[in-house]
Amino acid sequence: MKKNKKAKIVMETLIFLILNLVFFVVMLIFAYSSGNREFVYEQTLAKEIALIIDNAKPTTIVSLDITEYIEIAEKNEQPIENIVKFNKEENRVEVNLKKKGGYSYQYFSDSEVSVETEKNLLSIYIK
Repeated sequence: MKKNKKAKIVMETLIFLILNLVFFVVMLIFAYSSGNREFVYEQTLAKEIALIIDNAKPTTIVSLDITEYIEIAEKNEQPIENIVKFNKEENRVEVNLKKKGGYSYQYFSDSEVSVETEKNLLSIYIK
């Protein structure tokens, strides 16, 4: 009976330590990715574009200098034409500065939106 109790206590302690270790590893990964420069830049650009679309009148053309974003995307081997995309069914702007992941943000305007990248300028056409 004593061996059973000791084994149970050791097993419970071992499970507790493993779960704590897993929890802290997940927290460290989240903290690293949240503090990552790409994540912040993706959020910023997506929200900025969504605000521009929501506040623009039809037939507006807006050009943004995205030099910093292009440098980050090139460092992560992300093609420049894939940095900004639009999901027209869900009215979402999607920004990807790295191969995996990315950030999307919803805009509320029903205007038709297209984007074109030319050198370091991102041109947004709102029709």
